Amino acid sequence: MGSITFFRCVTCGKTYEKSSLYGTCEACGSTVEKNITMFKGVLEPLYDYEALKNKVTKSAIEKHKGLSSIIDLLPVSARFLTSLGEGDTPLIHCDKLGQELKLKNLYVKCEGYNPTGCFKDRESAIVVSKALELGFKAVACVSSGNAASSLAAYSAKTGLRCLTFVPSTASPAKMTQIAVHGANIIAVDGIYEEALEFSNQVLSLKKAIYNCTPTINPLRTEGDKTTAAEICRDLKWTPPDWVFVPLGNGSHLSGLWKGFSELHELGIINSLPKIAGIGVEAGAPLVDSYRRGFSELHVVSCKESVAEGVVAAWSYDAPKVVKAIKESHGVLDAVSDETILSTLRLLAKREGIFAGPSGVVALAGLMKLAKENAIDGNESVAVLLTECGLKDMRPIANDWKSSVTRVKPNREAAEKINKLLLQRIF
Repeated sequence: MGSITFFRCVTCGKTYEKSSLYGTCEACGSTVEKNITMFKGVLEPLYDYEALKNKVTKSAIEKHKGLSSIIDLLPVSARFLTSLGEGDTPLIHCDKLGQELKLKNLYVKCEGYNPTGCFKDRESAIVVSKALELGFKAVACVSSGNAASSLAAYSAKTGLRCLTFVPSTASPAKMTQIAVHGANIIAVDGIYEEALEFSNQVLSLKKAIYNCTPTINPLRTEGDKTTAAEICRDLKWTPPDWVFVPLGNGSHLSGLWKGFSELHELGIINSLPKIAGIGVEAGAPLVDSYRRGFSELHVVSCKESVAEGVVAAWSYDAPKVVKAIKESHGVLDAVSDETILSTLRLLAKREGIFAGPSGVVALAGLMKLAKENAIDGNESVAVLLTECGLKDMRPIANDWKSSVTRVKPNREAAEKINKLLLQRIF
């Protein structure tokens, strides 16, 4: 299994053989709250870092593209690596938005530029490649939409059958994207956590399907480590002071932090960023817990949000997120739908970048914290924009109407438009 030496529980430290496929700790067990399973311990793969110091180097990372740039730090063999061209997304300096927020060094990492329009492609490349390496013919995952559409695309590329469990309220654009790649969709009348509970019932009876759901499969978020490597590479190997990440289930945040930590372990970078995880007020259990000093972790009641991909009743990778925030001296916070939509529009108008509602949650969090003077203006900040704007246009579907002037194509209309142009543009 690549260079993995073993799996270790983040909570209790118990180790498991590297041949393990799924990722919750038997020793820690779980509890059930509001019919949702809360895993007390989840696993992470660890590598022989001493042996990798001569393989994973700055020059090696700079020489290759995408997942290949840190292939020795990933749990798949290079000969099984499947790619649709994911990774190497642009890290863009936002000077105009930075001026508004009084931040000199503000960057956004545009993950919407990945093949299926979201950051999940890095993860799908890993689990689909691993499924091929292990000889599986089918894969499955639970998703609010993006992970499923991504897994469907990579399955189509490799010829694997794909089964997805998705809340029936998911964005029509994401549902269409899943279907067009030939995947099977089980639309669950319930929230993400209910879909996960149902999928576990189904998949426990079908061992021939490789489960690609985060937490259950600890290899999935190893793909997110490539994002950390690219950010460091593009900033000339000086990590930013802050990295802002959307916080839903918590797997993306924990994968990023693991990437930065391993680069530091290997001596490639000399410092580590602080991590800011940003959830939504409609449902952010880890934010609630953070505000109480992580003294308690509970399932929360969640509501609908424009950022459907970030709403959570429970964060299955909670142990990893708590670890990341404590180790990085970071913060957790939540933002409103109103802040999310105003940020989406501002980003597009100021920087020409169109990201989806779930994709701008981290930037909305930065906007909030910057206005509260919680971020030093001299600190460098990298923000993850996790999906492109076409993923879910429902919240802004009518925005275009206020920009349209309808006319009949005649001279009188031309004179009218000429006056309007002088007033509006010049």
